[in-house]
Amino acid sequence: MKTTQRATVAKKQFDPVVCGSSPVADNAPVTRTNYGSSLAPVGGAMGASTFSNAPVRESATGALSRKSRESALSLKRNIERARRLHRICGCIARRMERGQTQHKALTWFAWFYRNRFYKCDPSKKLRFKYKTLMGAYYQWKRGGRSPEALTLRYANSRPKIRSAHLRRFIASCLRPDCRYFTAAHRNLSAPVATSCAYYRALSPRLRKAFRNLFRHRHHVTHALRMVRVIQKASQ
Repeated sequence: MKTTQRATVAKKQFDPVVCGSSPVADNAPVTRTNYGSSLAPVGGAMGASTFSNAPVRESATGALSRKSRESALSLKRNIERARRLHRICGCIARRMERGQTQHKALTWFAWFYRNRFYKCDPSKKLRFKYKTLMGAYYQWKRGGRSPEALTLRYANSRPKIRSAHLRRFIASCLRPDCRYFTAAHRNLSAPVATSCAYYRALSPRLRKAFRNLFRHRHHVTHALRMVRVIQKASQ
């Protein structure tokens, strides 16, 4: 009788449905088969598990996203590029002080950096051509001979044009003597962007409408010119 009761207690003690635990002992080593599955508590008579699964914690806090990693690597490459150019420009200046020509110094460094790689990102090539080094050297001199003068500063290639400026451009396009977008841009008193930027700021429907309008105006101008030619010939 005592033996049967002990077996029943032992069965309840290690029954995952009754106590919400695992048949694996507490001091058992974590293996590939029991990690996250048999060791993870399951709901039972004791209610839901009070422990979170380890893989879920890792996915919640996980590593940086791919976009964030690429942004971080891009910043590191920009810093390394500026530092290397700073050293190159300093070497070129010292070589010129010793009597070497600027052309010869630039040619040597362009040859040396024809096939190099970034230290922070060995998968990316670092290549400086002759014209790149020449522009960096003059930029380095204008910027006070500091590496900050050589950092890449990306600007928005398409500045946002306000609706008030865009309405002025549309009004300029509607003038009877306007037959080109560039002419409408020249007629503006104080343009805030290029003619291409104004054109891109228009909606596709307006672009198409203005292109058709300018084409019809060209046809009308050509027709009037032919009328004048005919009148002149008939006299």
